[in-house]
Amino acid sequence: MSRFIRRVDVVSEAMENIVLKSAHYSILGPLAELLSANQVEAYLVGGAVRDALLGRETKDIDIAVRTDAHEFARTLADNLKASFVSLDVERDIARIVGGTGDERYEIDVAHLQGDLNSDLARRDFTIDAMAVPIGGSPDGELTVFDPFNGRGDLQTGTIRAVQSDVIRQDPVRSMRAVRLAASLRFEIESGTKELICRDATLINSTSPERIRDELLKTLAEKGARDSVRLMDELGLLSVLIPEIDDSRGVTQPKEHYYDVFNHLVETVGFVEQILDGEDEGSYIQE
Repeated sequence: MSRFIRRVDVVSEAMENIVLKSAHYSILGPLAELLSANQVEAYLVGGAVRDALLGRETKDIDIAVRTDAHEFARTLADNLKASFVSLDVERDIARIVGGTGDERYEIDVAHLQGDLNSDLARRDFTIDAMAVPIGGSPDGELTVFDPFNGRGDLQTGTIRAVQSDVIRQDPVRSMRAVRLAASLRFEIESGTKELICRDATLINSTSPERIRDELLKTLAEKGARDSVRLMDELGLLSVLIPEIDDSRGVTQPKEHYYDVFNHLVETVGFVEQILDGEDEGSYIQE
């Protein structure tokens, strides 16, 4: 995927004016041409914008279009010689999957709901509630729309909910917040932590497959032990693995430093360290 969006340079003349430049348009080029030919209003949204501003590579692209998303995605998939997948017919969301091996990519195409600000207001966190208009010359400058100060939260390393009901709209977002914190090395701000704690039990109302995927992605990030601790702080760990509560406060023989619960959590860190080939002794806490 690195050949598609490797790096985007940030040019900022003022706090409210961010301009992106990119020389890698193997995907965005054909996309812009298709949009121009059909006169379709479209925006690059979410994580792709966030990662571009951070100078990070991204393999997932989200696009919001003011047209039939399924029909548009089918046409774009054909142009890219990629596969088309329908994700949600009712909400008109489709996916394009292309590339091979490490160069695989996914493009999610969704119907733009209402005006751009209204659409971004329905997203989860401010750092993912930014958009870039797509169209015209693919090698031109692209201005970021940032109605919720996502760029400011990127600069301070903060994960902040866009609205107070973001977890209730989709409870898996609570786990996504933990994953983003691990992936980006960001902090979840206190108000958002309170929202996650308040609605932690709602995670059980979502599909086990989505929960599994988020959990595995989180554990695959650097610092898995800290992520488990954070999930516990937010009330998620007991909901995800209720059996673990029986281990809290259970002492072990004197050969062990931790009680059973903390032993289990610290084991996650030791396993990660072993897999990374680090010296085991450097991990032991005083």
